[in-house]
Amino acid sequence: MFMPEPSWLSQPFWDRANKGTLSRQRCVDCQFEMFPPQFACRRCLSTNLEWAASTGLGRLYSFTVLCMAPDGSPLPEPKITADVNLEEGWHMMTNIVDCPPEHVACGMAVAVTWQRLSTTINLPVFSPVGEATKAR
Repeated sequence: MFMPEPSWLSQPFWDRANKGTLSRQRCVDCQFEMFPPQFACRRCLSTNLEWAASTGLGRLYSFTVLCMAPDGSPLPEPKITADVNLEEGWHMMTNIVDCPPEHVACGMAVAVTWQRLSTTINLPVFSPVGEATKAR
């Protein structure tokens, strides 16, 4: 199983995730929302960055269904890897859970949920909300 390895740059994200808060960086100077973590703003190059909490609500932008592991062996069940557009205007690569692959659709509403991988790693994943939950 993949286990994230926090770096000096991503540690604040993982510290907040460990407490159940999804967060991203925001440039204090131009208000640009950033993820993954950066050491300078991608828009204005400022290093005046802060961490901001997210609502954890968004829409599925794109996805793929994986049936094979990187080594070519079959996965026990399909894994849905996705790009979620959060309501604050930033994107996050993640997994979709609690939804069969045939019910996943671009544009569906999703909300963050958590998978505890260790005492220090609480992995944010997303599941359908609203109308999408009725298809499950």
